Amino acid sequence: MGCVCGKKTKIWQDKCLEIQKPLNTNENIERKTSREIIFTIKNQSWVEEKPQNIDNSHKEQSKILDSPQQLIKFDDSLFAHFNSKNLYTNYELMGKLGEGFYGYVRLANHRETRKQRAVKSIEKSKMSSTQTEKNKFFNEFEILKQTDHPNIVKIFEYYEDRTYFHLVMEYISGGKLLDYLAKTKTFSESTAAHFIQQILSALVYCHEKGIIHGDLEPDNILLDSFTDKSIVKIVGFGNSVLKGNGTVFNSQSHSVQFTAPEVLKNENFCEKCDIWSCGTILYLLLSGKTPFPGRTQDIIKQRVLAGDFSLKGLEWNNISLPAKNLLSQMLVYNSNSRITAQGALNSPWIQENLKSLNLFSNLNTENLINLTSLQSNQQFKQAVLMFIANFALSKDRLQELTLTFRKLDKNGDGKLSREELKEVYNKTTKHKRTMSKQIDEIMEIVDKDKTGFISYSDFVTACLKQEEIDNEVNLEMAFKAFDEDKSGKISIEELRRVFGIGSGKIKDLKNLLMEVDNNGDGEIDFVEFKKMMIKGLS
Repeated sequence: MGCVCGKKTKIWQDKCLEIQKPLNTNENIERKTSREIIFTIKNQSWVEEKPQNIDNSHKEQSKILDSPQQLIKFDDSLFAHFNSKNLYTNYELMGKLGEGFYGYVRLANHRETRKQRAVKSIEKSKMSSTQTEKNKFFNEFEILKQTDHPNIVKIFEYYEDRTYFHLVMEYISGGKLLDYLAKTKTFSESTAAHFIQQILSALVYCHEKGIIHGDLEPDNILLDSFTDKSIVKIVGFGNSVLKGNGTVFNSQSHSVQFTAPEVLKNENFCEKCDIWSCGTILYLLLSGKTPFPGRTQDIIKQRVLAGDFSLKGLEWNNISLPAKNLLSQMLVYNSNSRITAQGALNSPWIQENLKSLNLFSNLNTENLINLTSLQSNQQFKQAVLMFIANFALSKDRLQELTLTFRKLDKNGDGKLSREELKEVYNKTTKHKRTMSKQIDEIMEIVDKDKTGFISYSDFVTACLKQEEIDNEVNLEMAFKAFDEDKSGKISIEELRRVFGIGSGKIKDLKNLLMEVDNNGDGEIDFVEFKKMMIKGLS
């Protein structure tokens, strides 16, 4: 039930819904940078399920690491958190998008923002006594909180009531890649390259962070529109693990025809298992067939374990040699000899076909100008800008910014470097002498955590137009998000919950509040909030 898409689909007879698969979950999820929240599944007390009572022990699960650079830390997962309210208070639940043994996915409208979301609801009573599905649920939430990439589904929040766990995710309206393939039968090489390039970009990003997806298959590849120019969104991170833990996947939780042989053999694995899976998807896109066909799962498994596949036949007569070469490098039986995600991304076949699609022409330079003009060093203000970027932008605007980001991200690793900015500014600016200084200013302002790179969400936030910030509807929406008790004022306690900060940081929060609290009543009303947002950015 990994579907967060907009179409009901017929499930293959030889496949299970994603939610029906058992989990050998990673038990120790740890965020790696000083701005990221640490959360460890094994230390939480929800393992002892009490079906008739809501387990509140994990509501205070996050902490912020100290850093000399900034007193209060927050990142792009700021609004991805446990919400203690009733799901139905914040969301209007619509029709089902998919369902499985453990629950279902429904379309939902956020009552305040009117944005559509996908809500995955897992029924507690149907979870196994070993807690694998329960751990899988939280594993997916915590893994996705670590990711910030245009081709990975965005996570927003989770809820718990007496009957269900609810995971609120980005709604992907275009449906599954599998459905699009069924409609078109086969893709042109350029269209296949367009989709595979986005999958590989997400894999480069994940693998650099030590995340192994582990369940990459067409059902877990969604499209934001039902077209050949669609933006890809990868879902299904419930089985994901962090590299280096010596964990083995439970091969029964995977679709055999897309699973690497080392996973089927229950051997220790590395991130290269994702490359094998991506190769099987590429094979399917080009030929309309899977590389290891069979009438039963056992036959398919035997063929995968043998590692023999064919690039001959009528369907391959018109496929180029560079495409076949890439497939042969991705479907190498020995994972040590298999190509990396970055290597595949840099392959001649990917690069040449992207040029032919002409996706990256006519760069919108207005977005580059906004990179320096609309940023703030005021922490609360920056958090509000982040909220607007995440919740208030239209689908078309997000697509525009995503395409701009992809144009700038020359190596496809899901983040922008100084060198990549320099390359594009060199082509667009007339002021070559001041270019280096301008790029330094952008990196200083937008690279919040000083990694030397600009993340996707930081880029989108930095590209906000002034009219998107000044918009009364957007400001009211953002204010209500912080004003959790709907009192008309934002309190210290509400800021503490939103920022995920313990009581030891209250003094820092008071200093933050004092920057905005003009009348000195210890709270922020909407007039003060609006004044903060509209006045000149510092």
